[in-house]
Amino acid sequence: MNTALSKETKNIVARIKDRGTRKNTDKARASDLEYFWAWADLSHNLSESYPVPWEIILDFVARHLEGNFPPHIEEELLKNKIKQKKGRHKLKTVMRRLSTLSWKHNEVGVPKEKNPVFHHEITELIKKAADDPTHARKPAQAADKAIILKVLEDIDDDIFGKRDRALMAVTWASGGRRRSESLQMTMESRTIGQDKNGSYYIFELSSVKNKKNTDSPLKVKISGIAKDYLDDWLDSAAITSGYIFRQMSKGGKSIKKNPISGTQFYRIVKKRFLQAGIKDPERFSPHSLRSGFITEFGKQGGNVGDGMAVTGHRCLQTFMSYYQAGEAETNTASSLLDGH
Repeated sequence: MNTALSKETKNIVARIKDRGTRKNTDKARASDLEYFWAWADLSHNLSESYPVPWEIILDFVARHLEGNFPPHIEEELLKNKIKQKKGRHKLKTVMRRLSTLSWKHNEVGVPKEKNPVFHHEITELIKKAADDPTHARKPAQAADKAIILKVLEDIDDDIFGKRDRALMAVTWASGGRRRSESLQMTMESRTIGQDKNGSYYIFELSSVKNKKNTDSPLKVKISGIAKDYLDDWLDSAAITSGYIFRQMSKGGKSIKKNPISGTQFYRIVKKRFLQAGIKDPERFSPHSLRSGFITEFGKQGGNVGDGMAVTGHRCLQTFMSYYQAGEAETNTASSLLDGH
């Protein structure tokens, strides 16, 4: 009996896998492969082909963990906007790119026992890096309600300030949205509602991390202060269609149609937290808005199910990992004996 898969069966399997793969996964893999092969071309004059020699992958891992690049290679990657900033990769970024390379080898038919990503030299280096304190994961500091309000209040009221204030307020208040989720918001994905507290907006987000192709768009509500800041920005920028959080000309005289990038979002948060005089501003990033929302939600005794529905989490453990307890001086758990 011939048990080999026919070409037709392989094509059917490929189509099912393709339809079942989330769009965000496709984008991330494409980005990882683009980066790796751009680096391989500059560093080793190597064009895309599989299997990749394990020595090339080991060189990639070592140099990116240490940030040890020949200057002309890093400059070229930065110039072509393939690399976002100077310096080394985080361990989790290196591991993600390795995961993509492993997946690609599997896709082109390289058996696992011959997959160069699993070469013992590479796996051993990754294990050692994971035990290296300099590679320890340092989560962004949570920006709870008190912190985010302080930052928002200290932002200038010029056109850039109106945009940045709306961006951070909406991101935080809508469940601590990820950068890609906030930046995909458009006027067309917005509907207007009304309740006893006044008008509000509902935004439908179709591209959400871990969202399956069969899932309905995630709906998030914007009301209160966040809506006021958003209305101020939309009115000032005269935005009636298209993306909401947009790039602007250097002097802010013209509003472009394209959205700000994730890198710009990162820089905006860093800039605004520094301007507000927040303690240790380097500890804050866009992810601080997500962990800050979940932390504040927990402080106020919110229902976990409701919180997960807003943030879009499917796993309770992941949701709870964002909660950051207060320091000893402010941690409310210290007064439980005195509670009534």
